[in-house]
Amino acid sequence: MVNSLDDVDDAGGCNDEHCSLREAIAFASPGATITFSVTGTITLGGSELLIEKNLTISGPGARKLAVSGNGISRVFLAKSATTAHLSGLTIQNSTISGNTAGGAGGGIYKEIGTLLLTIPNSTVSGNTAADGGGVAFSFSPVDLSNSIHANNTGGDCKLFNTVTTDPGYNLVRDGSCISAATSRSGDPLLGPLTDNGGPTWTHALLHKSPAIDAIPFGSNGCGISTDQRGVERPQIGACDIGAFEFARGGGKGGGSNGGGPKK
Repeated sequence: MVNSLDDVDDAGGCNDEHCSLREAIAFASPGATITFSVTGTITLGGSELLIEKNLTISGPGARKLAVSGNGISRVFLAKSATTAHLSGLTIQNSTISGNTAGGAGGGIYKEIGTLLLTIPNSTVSGNTAADGGGVAFSFSPVDLSNSIHANNTGGDCKLFNTVTTDPGYNLVRDGSCISAATSRSGDPLLGPLTDNGGPTWTHALLHKSPAIDAIPFGSNGCGISTDQRGVERPQIGACDIGAFEFARGGGKGGGSNGGGPKK
């Protein structure tokens, strides 16, 4: 059981006095379920949480626990041939790309449970599965906001007897899983997954992307301090949908390695 919000891994294993999420993942047996006795935000110290075995990570509730890359790293990396089940936590400011599953949910799959998973300010693109190549949710509540789901093989989002909360400002290319008036379908005009500045790769928003400046300041949480790379949100007036904030004036929020056209 995770009993600490820090991101320490001292190689000493987990015990009643100290067990971080990173340590719990490292020392858990394949097929184990990781639970939490703490609430708050786990801020990663510079590197993603690597999952190399089948695990279930069950948080106390998405309103109670968040895992943040702090603008420095992605949050989770699940290696191929592993299955990671996430529930009851928030994944924010993350890019989920290039993953494959044989069944459903190439990027994220969440099944059966009452705990809420929230995915705000994230980009899910380039994943593959038979159903819901981007994300798939079965008999479990999910909250999607300010996020891009696009260019996934097998569909961008799939619901199996699931009610998804859509607080708005989502951009889903095939129009699945959205209901709010401020969410939309269509091509977000994403660049390839590459080095756009910052320590982790992202999908840049291309010039004239409909995701740029789509979230008015003060609406739906616009004002989060940085994007996935550490670029300030918003740049001027309004926030962009997804994990990447397009910077004006060719600053570090633009294209590959920080360059890019002006808005």
